[in-house]
Amino acid sequence: MRYIIYKEKLGIFKPTHPEGGPGNAMQTNNPDFDDLYPRVESWLLEFDEESNMVNREVGIDEEKEPIVLAPWGCNFGLWLDSVVNMDQIEYTETTEEEFERLWLKLKDELERWK
Repeated sequence: MRYIIYKEKLGIFKPTHPEGGPGNAMQTNNPDFDDLYPRVESWLLEFDEESNMVNREVGIDEEKEPIVLAPWGCNFGLWLDSVVNMDQIEYTETTEEEFERLWLKLKDELERWK
């Protein structure tokens, strides 16, 4: 596994129907987090180098706090079904420990409010 930080804001929209929407924006149907995605300033991604896929994601706001994660409950996430070409994105490395710290911080908070 590789743990990375991707700092570009994503163009995100809620689909109004299954067939429509801009081609370069990510669609979202994550009911617990849809309204929070515009506040995400960077993404921490758990990236599987063998499959070239993201396993888990954490969205961080401008205060450096985790505000979205996936997968969680009925929220599949934005990155989980995406093939990531590491040569075509700018990222920095982070540690598994830092990823887990932020993941567990938000997961524990969300479970308290269930």
